[in-house]
Amino acid sequence: MKKTAPYALVMLCVWLAFMLAAVCVTLVTAKSESGPHYEKMTEARRISAAAMEAVKTRKIELGIEISELDILSTGMLGEENSAITTTIGSLEAKRTTFNPDWAAVFVGMFVRAGLRENDQVCMVFSGSFPALDISAMAAADAYGLKTCIMASIGASNYGANNINFTFFDMTEYLAGNGFLSRRIDYVSLGGNYDVMDLEMEFYATEINEIRTRIEASDSVFIYEPDFGKNINLRLDYLKKDVPNVKFMLNVGGSLIGLGTGSSSLYRRTGYLEPGYIKGEAVLPPFLRNTEIGLVEYYHKQGVPAANILDIKRLSAKYALPYDPQVIPEIGSAEIYYSQKYIAAIPFTAVGLSFAAGAGYCFYRKRYDKNHSSTKLCNI
Repeated sequence: MKKTAPYALVMLCVWLAFMLAAVCVTLVTAKSESGPHYEKMTEARRISAAAMEAVKTRKIELGIEISELDILSTGMLGEENSAITTTIGSLEAKRTTFNPDWAAVFVGMFVRAGLRENDQVCMVFSGSFPALDISAMAAADAYGLKTCIMASIGASNYGANNINFTFFDMTEYLAGNGFLSRRIDYVSLGGNYDVMDLEMEFYATEINEIRTRIEASDSVFIYEPDFGKNINLRLDYLKKDVPNVKFMLNVGGSLIGLGTGSSSLYRRTGYLEPGYIKGEAVLPPFLRNTEIGLVEYYHKQGVPAANILDIKRLSAKYALPYDPQVIPEIGSAEIYYSQKYIAAIPFTAVGLSFAAGAGYCFYRKRYDKNHSSTKLCNI
């Protein structure tokens, strides 16, 4: 007697064949199209690139040598060590941030947070990633946001740690010459409890010179050794300047942004959805946890946030090259595009598979009837 395969198995194979073909055709015919925020992203990228080029030009004017380790010749690479170097930093990570496409990444975060023009945001920067700080400010300009910027001058290795041209000095130059529309609102020393380490007299002279430049500017200089009082003071400033914060951005390892101890966010990087950190609602000053930073304080109230650390992981997430050998062309990165699939293909495949099943069922019924079979179609 000739053996035949069970028609349930036959139909399963037919269905799988149709669906596999549909998946393959869908992927092959997918098209990359400019995303809905392409113009804002490219504008942010343009502003960032121009600002970084201006920083390089200014460094050359000041007689600051462009490091041989700056293989992209951006002028954004700092020194290995200086009087304001606070922590260990990765050379490769620093060079990765010199790509102005990071400005497009920040625009994407603003979109994800549902921000609109003139919405209020708070940005907390250290001097460790000056290129990322500039890209974030460029993105805010392109997006039309109202910002309150708090920055510290302390920086990790290869960050903005030149004592004659700190990140504060960079932003003063960029804003003064029209490359960025905003300056830093509040500046602190950074480092250990946000007040640096002034015990070494050798460093005290250089740091005090920087402090003098800050105090002569329009920025507010903050020096408060008590971390809890420091956070409370900043919260008061924020509630005065941006009472309706819609997004919190932290770039680098600033204690002010991340907090201290077990409540810190050092292990969390990238975009943080609202509600990610559980906690109380708005707390009165005398009940505020002195260990948490500004990001956690606002995020506990449902404000979306982003913590920019672990550059290697973030570059992979956003398909940006790690330690690139060349700066990519504008608009060439995946962040600018969205994939468009032909929706009719999978639906057609499903329809054909059902049609094939119905046809096979009809065939089996006719076959069984003609051969006096008692089998029923049971699929």
